[in-house]
Amino acid sequence: MALPTLRIIGFIIGIFLITLAISMVVPMATLVVFERTGDLTSFLWASLITFLAGLALVVPGRRSTCICAHGTCTCSPSAVGWWCVSSRHCPFC
Repeated sequence: MALPTLRIIGFIIGIFLITLAISMVVPMATLVVFERTGDLTSFLWASLITFLAGLALVVPGRRSTCICAHGTCTCSPSAVGWWCVSSRHCPFC
């Protein structure tokens, strides 16, 4: 499978994971309402780990447009920073 296809699939799965993490607030609120806070830390950690995993999948899949010295180019986040996808533009925006 091509890298852009995997990036899109990871982005969609990441959105689902972030939605799941946010929806875990409902059981946490229910635990607080019924004063059963013993399981609250478990829900909190599970929600946090799920949110971070979703965020790790969403961030590399994002695309944005930036303006560099040579005009407008499409950039992607990388481990180093923002780099231009198009080879005719500067390597860093």
